[in-house]
Amino acid sequence: MALDTTIGGTASDSYATLAEYQTYAANMGWELPALHATQEAHLRRAAMINDAAYVWLGRRVTSTQALQWPRYIAQDVDGFPVASDAIPAPIKTAQMEMAYLLQQGDDPVSKVDGRTITSERKKVDVIETETQYSEGFAQASYPSVDRLVSTYSTGKLGQRAGSVPIMRA
Repeated sequence: MALDTTIGGTASDSYATLAEYQTYAANMGWELPALHATQEAHLRRAAMINDAAYVWLGRRVTSTQALQWPRYIAQDVDGFPVASDAIPAPIKTAQMEMAYLLQQGDDPVSKVDGRTITSERKKVDVIETETQYSEGFAQASYPSVDRLVSTYSTGKLGQRAGSVPIMRA
């Protein structure tokens, strides 16, 4: 099924077109799966993940649009105006970066337990193991995507209580 990239559409499922993704991937030296349907699936999932992961500035242009963009934003965190009838290029690029991460097997939504090991003890004779984990869940970090959306976002959903997003003056 072809991607729906209608800006503000009620059935839109991607910001970037397949052609944009293929061009971006070629410019980055990435090898994409041969099937266009697989590439499209990664783009759809990437849009869904990015829309759900970040706290976006402003508000959606209509209540019926399927995706979080376009948005009414007077200006981004750098003070530049943001058009309410277009998708900013960094939002599309962030989607393509996430789509490639998905292709590589990294899917932040599918991770159930992101705890880290804090200590581990093993005994060889009469086999015995003990593992201690950190409390809570670790949040996946994708610096390439985070950097791209940083001027349009106040942070990620699910940040620890007491964390404060930093805004440039």
